[in-house]
Amino acid sequence: MTVPLNELVISGVPTTTQYHEMILEIEDFVNGNVDTGFIPKHADQLTDPPPPKTRSLQLYFFDAPSSELTSSCIR
Repeated sequence: MTVPLNELVISGVPTTTQYHEMILEIEDFVNGNVDTGFIPKHADQLTDPPPPKTRSLQLYFFDAPSSELTSSCIR
């Protein structure tokens, strides 16, 4: 689940991605010790989300007249 969350890109609306990433790091969750009381039991570990990740997108452009491949990085 960590890989899909890290690859997820949603813009324009708030998401709970960081919250889910924090849940994935809790030892009880990793060990499968999860029940309907999981969130209240671990509320102290779920209060401060980490800062948003800076994501980069590498774009490649093909310049037809010169037949050169160039790249540009967007942050």
